[in-house]
Amino acid sequence: MLLKNYLIAHGKQLGDIIGQVDYSPAQLEQMAVILYPEDVLETIGRAIDQAPSQVLFELLALENEQQIIKVSSTEELAVAIKSQQPYIYIIEPARNENKRLVNSVLSEKDRLGLELGSGGGVNLLGEVFYQLQALFNDENEEFKELKSKVRHYYVKIQDEKGSLLYEKEVAF
Repeated sequence: MLLKNYLIAHGKQLGDIIGQVDYSPAQLEQMAVILYPEDVLETIGRAIDQAPSQVLFELLALENEQQIIKVSSTEELAVAIKSQQPYIYIIEPARNENKRLVNSVLSEKDRLGLELGSGGGVNLLGEVFYQLQALFNDENEEFKELKSKVRHYYVKIQDEKGSLLYEKEVAF
C-alpha cells in the first residue's frame, strides 16, 4: 500500500512500473523499503522524474519518519552518526564536505563481495588495517570518532542528488 500511495501522490500507478521490474505488486508491498533493489528505485525514479536516492528517502520517511534524517551540513551529519540514526540521507553540500568520510563506507554490494569472496578473511584483515591506520593517523579526534561510527553503516544508494546510509542491523 505504501508504494502504491507514493506513486499515486506522484501521478503514477503501480502498473506503470510493474512491467519494468522483476517483482509483483504483492512482493513489493510486502518488502521493507530499505530492501528495495537499486533497479526498482531507479525505475520508480524514472517514472516520477526523481533521483533514486530521493525516492528511497521519501519512501523511508513514509514508512517510518522517526528513523530517517536528512542532513545538509557536516554538523548535522556528525550529530546523526553520533546518535546512531538508522537512516541518514546526505544531500549537498554535506556530501561534498564529507566525501572522505562517506567514501570510507562500502556499499552493500562491495562489502558482500569482499566477505563472500574471501571467506570472511577480509573482515579480519580490514579490522587490523583499520586499527593500525587509526593509531598512526594524523586526523583529528572528532573525525576519527565519526569514521569509527560510520563503519556501522552501509551505503544503500548514491547518486547525483545524495547518498543514503543505513545501519547494518536495520535491514535484517
